[in-house]
Amino acid sequence: MHAWVRRFAVVLGLIGGFTLTDGASGGPSIVDDATAVNTSVAHLQARAADWGIRKADDEFRLRRVVRDSLGQTHVRLDQVSQGLPVFGHQLIVHLDQSGAPQSVTGTYLAGITASPRPAVSGHQARAVARGQFPGPLTETPQVELLWYPRNGVARLAYRVVLNDDETPRRVVAFVDAISGTLVHSFNDLRTIAPSPAWPPASGGGAGTPAPEDAPAPAAPAIGVGNSLYVDTVQITTDQGAGGYTMVDGTRGNLSTSNMKNRRFGRGKVFSDSDNTWGDGTTGDPASAAVDAHLGAEMTWDYYLNVHGRDGIAADGVGALSRVHFKHSYNNAFWSDGCQCITYGDGDGITFSPLTALDIAGHEMTHGVTSATAALIYDNQSGGLNEAMSDIFGTMVEFFAAANGVAKAPNYLIGEDAFTPGTPGDALRYMNDPTQDGQSIDTFANYNDNLDVHLSSGIANNAFFLLAEGGTHRLGGVVTGIGRSAAERIFYRALTVYMIPSETFSQARAHTTQAAIDLFGSGSQQALSVGQAWAACGVN
Repeated sequence: MHAWVRRFAVVLGLIGGFTLTDGASGGPSIVDDATAVNTSVAHLQARAADWGIRKADDEFRLRRVVRDSLGQTHVRLDQVSQGLPVFGHQLIVHLDQSGAPQSVTGTYLAGITASPRPAVSGHQARAVARGQFPGPLTETPQVELLWYPRNGVARLAYRVVLNDDETPRRVVAFVDAISGTLVHSFNDLRTIAPSPAWPPASGGGAGTPAPEDAPAPAAPAIGVGNSLYVDTVQITTDQGAGGYTMVDGTRGNLSTSNMKNRRFGRGKVFSDSDNTWGDGTTGDPASAAVDAHLGAEMTWDYYLNVHGRDGIAADGVGALSRVHFKHSYNNAFWSDGCQCITYGDGDGITFSPLTALDIAGHEMTHGVTSATAALIYDNQSGGLNEAMSDIFGTMVEFFAAANGVAKAPNYLIGEDAFTPGTPGDALRYMNDPTQDGQSIDTFANYNDNLDVHLSSGIANNAFFLLAEGGTHRLGGVVTGIGRSAAERIFYRALTVYMIPSETFSQARAHTTQAAIDLFGSGSQQALSVGQAWAACGVN
């Protein structure tokens, strides 16, 4: 084995695997992982002048090897310089079924010549971040020295991550490693709604809750659930000697737990003696749990049946859904640390319990995004991250309706839980993002200070126009290609082409390439992708 391949095979062994499959295995690839990596690095070295690469062996760190539904192999390589990662920069080498390189996509920053020696210690950087963002922390802040690109120039900086489960918040702060000043920060809590606590106390996540009351799965059973939002439904549970638990052994042991308004831990998995859950009102804590459990099951089925994806992380493991988090918490969020989604009950005015079907699909899609393109939750990539969750959360809703769930699907986001006293409105509108009075639907109105939930309207509207066809609010006619083709295109772009620092312009190029891969160059699908982005002002 080539020394470069051997070195990174060891690294990947530490995180539990060398290959990930993002989608159904189509035509088989004959290239093994080590050969794919070795071929990719050699290809980058052969094209070094095109990118400004000096020595490919030293300038890339393997993120993952991915097989796709067409039998192609994609090698994601994170850029490093002088042994330090370059934040958000990644090249992807795309190999055909025979293992031959076909193309390279992504972003590489050439010419980093500054010294990698910091003048400020990691401890000092942590103190600077804590001073800027005071408040309780769940764990010792993570600190990493890296190159932070800004306006085409890389500066040596510390990335400091502040987690607090109580707020909750997850602050990502960048501290200059020479001057010790705060360079930039953003809210990394992957929520359905903007966080009103930012700045300074925002971000967050569930951390990694310790195991607690997680029963071993027994025999699958079909329970009757009386939910808040879709009436009476069937959910899969487990039957044991003591009764039933809200654990679905047929879908990777996904489970649903009751936080009982607590802020920490995994909660207690719901149990029941007769396998009938909830009464359809908030008076019974199990009613919201039925919606959360159903949402997790429908999201699992959607990704498996439509995209061939076996679980959020493509590892066959189901997510944990935690309901009744805190008191009157007006949000829901995803945490990569525990692979779990957490739902607040709302205050009854802004939100009712946030366990609606499209919110479930939205939040779990944040997990899919983390496991694939890892879109940074800031600036343009953050808007795209939110849009991917809105898009696929909506597609989960359409999928569920087509499979017997009595919920009328639409392109509204969170409408079942948002402002329960105002019927007919929604948190966001994919068909007309500006309808909420804050979101944008054209790149001309974009700026980096926009909350990612508001800039998501650009890609949301592009997807809506691509799927359904029509005319943008400001003009620009798009020929619709149907939801099935549109969701396949966006999923392929997310899992195969998009990179952490993705821009809207790159997203247009990558969804166009995905359409060409699936439907051919010159196809209506590929043409419509261009029309949709152009209508939203993305060139």
